[in-house]
Amino acid sequence: MAKLAESPEAHACYARHLSEYALARDLDEADRALMNDATQTSMGTTGSIKNVLLAVVRNPMFSVRTGGTQ
Repeated sequence: MAKLAESPEAHACYARHLSEYALARDLDEADRALMNDATQTSMGTTGSIKNVLLAVVRNPMFSVRTGGTQ
C-alpha cells in the first residue's frame, strides 16, 4: 500500500477515473490542466476524495460539454 500511496501513476489513474465519473464523459487532451490539478490534489497531504472532487468541479472544464451525445 505504501508503494501505491507514493506512486504518481496510481494518483493520476485515480484522479482520471474520478474526473471521468464526475464529468460523465471520457477525458481528452483539452482536460490536461484539469487532470494535472486533480492528480496534484490527490498526491497532496489533503488528497481525500472530497478534495479531488472539489479540484474537478472548481475547474472551468467542469461546466463545459464537449462533443458526443451527452
